[in-house]
Amino acid sequence: FHENAGLGDIWAMAGLHLCYSRGLGGDKSPTEAYYWAKQADQFKVPAGVGRFLLARCYEHGIGVSKNEITASKLFAESSDQGFVLGELAVATAILQTKPNEDAIRRAKKLLENARRSELAQASLLLAKLQLGVIKGEKRDVAEGIKLLHEAADKNLPAAHQALYETYYKGRPGFPGKDLAKAKKHLVRAAELGYPVSQQALAREYYRKPPYEARLDFQQDFKRAFHWASLSASQSHPAGHVLLSVLYEKGDGVKLDYGKVKYHLDEAAIKLNDAKAKNRLATHYLEGKVIRPDPGKALELLKESADAGDANGCFLAGKMFEEWFRPGSKELKRYAYVGFHQQSHHAIHYYLQAYKKAKHPEAKAYLDRFAKFLNDEAVIRSVASDSFYPSTILNLLKRAHPESAKELQELFANPSSTIK
Repeated sequence: FHENAGLGDIWAMAGLHLCYSRGLGGDKSPTEAYYWAKQADQFKVPAGVGRFLLARCYEHGIGVSKNEITASKLFAESSDQGFVLGELAVATAILQTKPNEDAIRRAKKLLENARRSELAQASLLLAKLQLGVIKGEKRDVAEGIKLLHEAADKNLPAAHQALYETYYKGRPGFPGKDLAKAKKHLVRAAELGYPVSQQALAREYYRKPPYEARLDFQQDFKRAFHWASLSASQSHPAGHVLLSVLYEKGDGVKLDYGKVKYHLDEAAIKLNDAKAKNRLATHYLEGKVIRPDPGKALELLKESADAGDANGCFLAGKMFEEWFRPGSKELKRYAYVGFHQQSHHAIHYYLQAYKKAKHPEAKAYLDRFAKFLNDEAVIRSVASDSFYPSTILNLLKRAHPESAKELQELFANPSSTIK
């Protein structure tokens, strides 16, 4: 690439940009990646290549400050100059919004052009439109599956992953369940280096809780470790979490609690994954594998819940309910800050868990609270500022006004419980 770039080969410059931006063949160098993008942009033929490479720099913050507005402008210029990857980028950006009919038509036109240029990613996006994964088109399952196979035939791992999910589920209106096909596509996607598929394949080989096996692989902890390691090496959070389970149980590897924490820290802290935060928080609460630290557990669960994870919402609610209850044994390990002052947080997080996933235990808690409030004697006493349900509800209104409104709507009929 260096030799050809020195001779003015723009594609060699593009190759150097990708090598330096990804650390292929040597260390990553954002400065060099940006330099070669600028060099490529000096050439007008083929049109749009340099604009596209510079757009990547601004999109990902490679050698320059991240700037989505500048990236969008450069992608659009690349597309207008007829560079097919620029067209694909513009179409992708359109579909990531809530496009109107005109925008959908424009995106489809760009994708069809990219498809004619044999870009497998264009076939995948068109498939998602036809299958209703991306909203905007009348669903045509047969055409969508055909497009998925077209992309898979071009060795696009994400298409193989989509076909695996299609064939193992066997949903109404889709091709029937076919575990042999599902297995073939999952293995191929993993072999092609797709981290999501590598973790899924590791899960199939593990075949133990907390994971559910869907295909007919034989249990093999060594292979589970192999594929989970490949997934984690590409910074896939679920790969790190599965490795933490292997090290926790000593399945296929030597028991190592230090590595349990390392992989959960990588997934939960470095990669900011909500599900990993839940698992790490649980370890901090149990104190069997990791030194107990309920303060860190609560912090992680709140972060998970605030990111919209339903299980994080439930676990945060449960912690507020149980750890701050008067007489709780756990209070010996955590500063008691008051039942009244914390119960409104439990209500808030349980409401979110119920809204997002109809969580049965969250529903049971809310039902109990509803029945308590609906007791006639309680209702007559709520007006008193000294009566603690009033205190809890007032705190809820101040701290979580939206949840207070939702609670009022749920309990509008005093004789009802959560539907």
